[in-house]
Amino acid sequence: MESSIISRVRRNHKLLGYYFIVGGVLGLAVMFMAYAGIQQFILPLILILSVSVLFFAFSIYVGVKLVKNNLDASKLAFYVLIPQLIQIQILGIGFKFVSGFGLFCGLNMNSLLSNFLFKFSPSAFLVHLNSDQQFFIFGFNLIAAMLLLFLIRQRKLVATEVKMMNGFFGKDN
Repeated sequence: MESSIISRVRRNHKLLGYYFIVGGVLGLAVMFMAYAGIQQFILPLILILSVSVLFFAFSIYVGVKLVKNNLDASKLAFYVLIPQLIQIQILGIGFKFVSGFGLFCGLNMNSLLSNFLFKFSPSAFLVHLNSDQQFFIFGFNLIAAMLLLFLIRQRKLVATEVKMMNGFFGKDN
C-alpha cells in the first residue's frame, strides 16, 4: 500500500520530468536552429555542439525516468540542475546551461561600478571562449535553486515516510 506522501512525491516527480523533457527538447531545437546556418564547422564548435547535445539529451533522459515514476531518478535530477545554478563569465571565458527556464540574478562587474543583473532565459547552452573580454559576470539561477531545494525536500519526505512504514510494519532499518 502506497501512502499519500509517496503518491504526491511521484506526481511531483512526473511534473518535474515533463519540465526536463520539454526543456531538453526546446534546448536541442534552439541549438540546432542556431547552428543550422553555419557553413564551416571547426573543431571547437563541434566540441561545444557535442557537449550541448549531451547536456540536453541527459535532461531528456532524466525527465523520462522521472515520468516513469522512478524514485531513484531524483538522484540524477541533481546532475541536471547543478550545472544550471550559475552563469559565469571571467575575462571572456564563460559558461551557462539552462534546460527549461532560468531566472538569473547576479552581478555584472564590467566597469568600476557593478551592475545588478536580472534576466530570464529559456533553454540555452553557451560556452564563451575569448569571445568578449568582459571582466566578470556572475549569475545565479533562482529557478534551478528552487527546484534543487524542492528535490531535497521531496527526498527527505520519502526517507521519513519509508522509515515510518518500516517502523509500523516492524522492519528494522
